[in-house]
Amino acid sequence: RSLQLSLFTLCAACGREAAQQDAELTMRAEETRAIEEGSSAHESPESTLIPPPRRQSILGVYGFTARSNIQFEAMPNSPHQLSATYAFPDRARWYIEPANAKRGQRSVRYRSGPQAWELPPGSSEAAQYQGEQAVQALLQLELRRAAMLWPHGLNWKLSSTDGADGVRHRAELVTGGHLSARSSTADTPPSSFFSHLPDGSAFEELRDLEWTDSPFGPRPANWRLVSGDIVVWTESIKSVDT
Repeated sequence: RSLQLSLFTLCAACGREAAQQDAELTMRAEETRAIEEGSSAHESPESTLIPPPRRQSILGVYGFTARSNIQFEAMPNSPHQLSATYAFPDRARWYIEPANAKRGQRSVRYRSGPQAWELPPGSSEAAQYQGEQAVQALLQLELRRAAMLWPHGLNWKLSSTDGADGVRHRAELVTGGHLSARSSTADTPPSSFFSHLPDGSAFEELRDLEWTDSPFGPRPANWRLVSGDIVVWTESIKSVDT
């Protein structure tokens, strides 16, 4: 599962000296650039932009930006920062870079509708995910959004109740696969969120969530990202703006 490894290679790539870039692009400018570059870099008709649906509000807001400090397990002495922006229902951007980074030391992933692209560190050309990689990229984006918006944004259904594991919730994704969440009771925020591939197998997990208050109710404050039962990073969410 190639994208399970991509987060490990990302932490190394962000730390390397990268080519100088112009000032940070906005989400809309990056999407436009990706479309233009993708049209020349990919001959497949799959690269044609599928316009996302019109923006919609959830709890009266149309999106959010969450800023986090992350610590890769593989690079304990190299803290990173992540800015995750979501525009409802189906646009998103992740911007990850080392703390005190030089320009160009960043990796950007973004989504428009059912499509996702990656802009690697030091590169000016975005590559569109295809096939299984596209499903995995969208799962990663949706897992974070689901945790930040819990219990809103998805059609969560109670899937099981077990005395040992507590309560399991499940939400299907139109882009492939599903998400699940585990909590001690049906009314308490989950301690873990999981993403599952279309065949039902586990993909990634947000583990050991700690919650804090926000204007819209409880939101996560900390978690660990786990892939293949290996901790990728520990994350502390410092701010959320709408």
